[in-house]
Amino acid sequence: MFTYLADSNRLWRVGLFTLALFTLAKSLVWVAVNPPLNSGDETAHLMYVMQLHNTGALPVFWFTPDCSPDKASTPADPAALKLIQDKGYAVVVPFTTAPYESYQAPLYYVACAVAALPLARDDALGVLYTSRIVSSLLAVATVIISAFAILELTRKPWLALGGAALLSSIPVFGYFGGLASNDNMLNLFAAATSLAALRIVRSPRTRLVPGSILLGVLVGGATLSKASGLGLLPVGLLALAFGVSLARQDEEQAANSPWRVFWAGLRTASFWRQMLGLAGLYMAAFLIVAGWWLARNLIVYGDLTATANQIKYGCWSGGGTISSQGLAVMLRYLMSIALITPFSFLATFGWGDESVGTTVYYVAILPLLLLDMYFATRWLARHGKTLKPFQQMGLVVLAVQTVIVLAIFLAFNFTVQYQPVGRYIYMALLPITGFMAVGLLMPGSNRKLKRALIIGALIGLTALTVGGYTLAGTGWMATHTAQKAHGWVTEHTRTL
Repeated sequence: MFTYLADSNRLWRVGLFTLALFTLAKSLVWVAVNPPLNSGDETAHLMYVMQLHNTGALPVFWFTPDCSPDKASTPADPAALKLIQDKGYAVVVPFTTAPYESYQAPLYYVACAVAALPLARDDALGVLYTSRIVSSLLAVATVIISAFAILELTRKPWLALGGAALLSSIPVFGYFGGLASNDNMLNLFAAATSLAALRIVRSPRTRLVPGSILLGVLVGGATLSKASGLGLLPVGLLALAFGVSLARQDEEQAANSPWRVFWAGLRTASFWRQMLGLAGLYMAAFLIVAGWWLARNLIVYGDLTATANQIKYGCWSGGGTISSQGLAVMLRYLMSIALITPFSFLATFGWGDESVGTTVYYVAILPLLLLDMYFATRWLARHGKTLKPFQQMGLVVLAVQTVIVLAIFLAFNFTVQYQPVGRYIYMALLPITGFMAVGLLMPGSNRKLKRALIIGALIGLTALTVGGYTLAGTGWMATHTAQKAHGWVTEHTRTL
């Protein structure tokens, strides 16, 4: 038995190291392949980093009613502005000259500015590639943490490695892993929050107090990464509630009626006394980490998240809400939501406007995805009641995390702007890909078949990534095409 455990640990370490190298290599390929600024919003992300790099102070950005920057905004960085102009974006897409991301939560940008400290003040291109490398390292860390989160819930190393490999291979995740974007920092903290929540549920007697503090720190970090990180606050509270309940149950209760004991505990004063104490620690840790940012936003922008001005006046280039897109788009959108959004992750590539949109691309994915979801749902329906109590409650925590993120996504689509995919759903990427891994790897006992399925899925996702990059005809690819056309016109005009 000890030999088996040693071999299992060795395979886990080797597999995790290999997966980390794979993710890093893939991200660095994106760093190198994508031309500078060749993505929606990368110009503005660079502006933010350059403002920090050259001033050492957090910038401010306000839109005016006509979508132009307000005079009270921090001026665009001259070096970044020159790079944008040299690459042709200032002519092709004029709004790229505005630092319109400079109201965002600062953590990602501060990390990039610190990494870029050795670079010259006017080296905007160097700062851009430094920021991209920071993103690639964050992507690697996200995949590693996700593997540990799945292991924490399932206690199956091969399932953890398979699920994390699927996550690493999702096209939109891999693409953003090589770009300057604060989404990568949010991914990291969302996965880390899931891991900390699952550890509390699995070992509540020893982890409730330190775990509540750690959860507060992580949700605070998510909020400092992006305003939507606030959506993780209820996830932490739910994990603490489950942890309190499991810590109060003996082995017989936990084995026979964990949910009945949980619901009964909600009606006792002792449960709420303990819960309030842990929630106090949780919120105190959260406020220590992110409270200063929320207070600054109230002072500077008049709201906690600094988003009210952006939502009211922001130059949302994607057009109207989902309700204005027509019946066909609405039906496809609702279908993607009904599929818990993995279809959106796979069938769209890049920032959002870069939807491939070709029928063949969708038809190739949908049957396989539906089959995977069928097997995952069937396995969970058959075996859900036989799972250990911490596993059942851990699955509920991940499901609630997904529902909260979907609610944010739906609210944005119906009130602000239609986005066909979701980097907006990044905070649920771990639960979604974990669900996909269950469909691939849990049914049946044929190891060779499971190995073939996971290898086939990884190859297929890689093919979708290459296909997405090649076929995407709108958004950043169109911008890049226009940029090259502008360069051709400029070059030939000079020769005339």
